[in-house]
Amino acid sequence: MLNSFGWFGAADEASSSPPVICRSGFDQWVHPLCHATKDFDDALVVGTGGFGKVYKGIIDDGATTTVVAIKRLNAESTQGAEEFWTEVKLLSKLRHTHLVSLIGYCNEWQEMILVYEYIARGTLANLLYKASREESDTRLEEEQISLILWAKMYIRKGKLDRVIDPSLNGDTTPHSLKRFAELAYKCLHTQPKERPTTSDVVESLEIALVSHERKGRSQGTITKAFQGIKLVPKGMNRWWRAGKGSGSNGLITHCPRFSLAEIHAATNDFNEGLLISQDGFFSLYEGCMVGGTIVVAIKRFESKTARSLQQFSAEIQVQSLTRHPNIVTLIGFCDEKHELILVYEYLVNGTLESHLHETENDPIFWKKRIEICIDIARGLEYLHTNVEQQVIHRDIKPSNIFLDDKWVAKVAAFEHSIPIKASIATEGFETGVCGTLGYIDPKSFFFGKFTRKADVYSFGVVLLEVLCAKKPCIREPNTGENSLLPWFHGCIKSGTIDTVIDPYLIGKIAPECFRHYVYTALSCLVKGSIRRPSMDDVLCSLQSSLQLQEAWENSIEMGDELSIADVPDSYNNVISVESEFIIGEQSLLISDFVQ
Repeated sequence: MLNSFGWFGAADEASSSPPVICRSGFDQWVHPLCHATKDFDDALVVGTGGFGKVYKGIIDDGATTTVVAIKRLNAESTQGAEEFWTEVKLLSKLRHTHLVSLIGYCNEWQEMILVYEYIARGTLANLLYKASREESDTRLEEEQISLILWAKMYIRKGKLDRVIDPSLNGDTTPHSLKRFAELAYKCLHTQPKERPTTSDVVESLEIALVSHERKGRSQGTITKAFQGIKLVPKGMNRWWRAGKGSGSNGLITHCPRFSLAEIHAATNDFNEGLLISQDGFFSLYEGCMVGGTIVVAIKRFESKTARSLQQFSAEIQVQSLTRHPNIVTLIGFCDEKHELILVYEYLVNGTLESHLHETENDPIFWKKRIEICIDIARGLEYLHTNVEQQVIHRDIKPSNIFLDDKWVAKVAAFEHSIPIKASIATEGFETGVCGTLGYIDPKSFFFGKFTRKADVYSFGVVLLEVLCAKKPCIREPNTGENSLLPWFHGCIKSGTIDTVIDPYLIGKIAPECFRHYVYTALSCLVKGSIRRPSMDDVLCSLQSSLQLQEAWENSIEMGDELSIADVPDSYNNVISVESEFIIGEQSLLISDFVQ
């Protein structure tokens, strides 16, 4: 039976907290409480939680009638007296327009009850979700916990309509949304001291509100509003269950861990219809996580051997150090029973190799090929200079370059990569030979020594492969050639370069762009690794090639007679054996390459 009721009186203006006036007597106070809820009738429940139930009720003291919310602690709740009295003490001292008012409390006969002002419109959650899903819908919790990753994925793909509430379309300004998104990013910072203060939050929200109220005065699109915003700080794009400490194999990682059951569900028990590719070491599947809402790529190692475990661990170690738009994102892993599995973001346009060599795919325009090469160069430059530890990839090739839905290229496959200190990356380190024949730096192949310049060499081979649409090690039936690099050198020397480049590109490349691009590729392939450019120099050179191509295409589109006359039907004479060129700080001669 209820026996007493505590009631907060009006605040004394001279006091720092309102007085507490206690009144007793079952008939006078408890009976109205029971009457207010019809003996705690479930029909009056307006909310539930770990504490118990909240009831809507009406308290009539004879003078006034007050609608209240009555929170009754469940006897089986994990919450208890400490939480109860903390709330009573805090709310008895606090009075603010934006804090719910505590009207009174009851603590008798093993009952703990709190009485609040009644808020007619309910919770923010109800207004956002409109109670459209039942509580038993297990997708709700998963979607909420993975919201950060979910939003990042669709914003990166440019599918903002999948992120923003559809009811907001046309309802506010891009500037207001940008302000709001930037604030969310700052609040999610992994370092508490980097997060804004509440006064900063209020100020930012007020600015966003002012911008919203000026709707119609600003121009732009929601897409533009989000350009340049990193909505997810480093370390926040993790799944809802992160791996902790050391794995079963001693692997220390901050990368999220999935259960094998989740992987089976995502791939429909590794259904062959979801198989993307397969070789002797692993199979790659398309899968769906979080109730089918997030598409991922799932890499399953064929066996759990010492070699596969080393590659598996290397991939996780390197990926935990990297976050870059041109590096494929590792979402999580599974190391359970006899399985080694990696889960990546899904890139819908597949590999660069498939678009260069598979005939069912349309050929890529030359300008887009340069842009793809620039993306790869950005990714490598980041690995070589901008991470906590520098990374030598050691297996750069088109099959390890993936393309998203906007044809942005991303470097993948870090199973042979090693994070090292900057000094070692410059001087090199000796290890077992790894990589793919045709792409490996000859010095690394013969002596097992790797530096950053080994990646530069491999990238130079990729540049030639992009231009020629031919693999570095393949027999050409018409010429008898079985290696792209000496074939290319020979064609420069003999003035027959048309025979080696992709026939689709004849007449589609600006002569100056062609010359500059070839110089860039050849500079990466210099035998003495110390003379090769850095990836930063290569990136700058490729950007210049792109500018030359764009200027040429624009002038042709505008009908410039000189540019139209400059459309070549052959590139045989564009590059001379006597040519000299400069990349970075190195001056090189074409004759050095064709001896």
